[in-house]
Amino acid sequence: MIKNILAHWVRFKEKFVQKKIDGYLLAERTYQRELADRIHPQILVLENKYQGSIPQESKIVRITEGQKIKLLYSGTIATSYGVFEAIDLIIRLYLFDYRFELTIIGFSPNCRELTKVKNRIAPYPFIKLIGGDKPVDHAEILSAIHTHHIGLLPYRFNESTTLRVPTKLFEYLLNHLPVICSPNLIWGEYIQKFNAGIIIPFSDLPKAGDIKNAILNTDFYTQGNPEELIWEESKLLNWYKEHFLQAAEQIA
Repeated sequence: MIKNILAHWVRFKEKFVQKKIDGYLLAERTYQRELADRIHPQILVLENKYQGSIPQESKIVRITEGQKIKLLYSGTIATSYGVFEAIDLIIRLYLFDYRFELTIIGFSPNCRELTKVKNRIAPYPFIKLIGGDKPVDHAEILSAIHTHHIGLLPYRFNESTTLRVPTKLFEYLLNHLPVICSPNLIWGEYIQKFNAGIIIPFSDLPKAGDIKNAILNTDFYTQGNPEELIWEESKLLNWYKEHFLQAAEQIA
């Protein structure tokens, strides 16, 4: 009963506040669809893209046979984000070729899950954990991106996240880190646009040899415009000037 009362109260406040809001700033494209019946123009979608500079020159990336192949799982360490799928993948690849390694770097908000991760990777010296029980400086994560060969996005399907683009995808793409990603239509668009990686079902892993062949036989980052990956501050400023600043000047 209390839940229903609160739900009605929230909906009432939404309708009341709607009339007093001049514009909506949304961090994901999907929010505009999800909130279509609750918001009105003016609307600006400003995705959580990479906040940094564009590399001076684009480069085609090719991973070659004979070297160590270092995989990276970065960011939030959690079951829903696919950390155990990343571990399963590296074990399969390492048993096929000992040159594969995995670094897990980031923070785990759940102590029990972190303990499970530590127990899972304890027997495997080719898996390294950085952070875990404490946040990792973002500069250290960027450094790891620059020193690894493949970034992992092994997310499990979740309705609350599947239509949202993780910021680390933009980081991987802009820094020309090839990716192995779980199936996702929106993320797949970016990966295809930049020829940035391969998509596999982490819940039903392909054979290790097939994954390795796909990695070694692909030229990554042969196309794409990196400017599309940068956080668009100018877009925000232009939107504000066009719809609000000019209107205020006309009234004055």
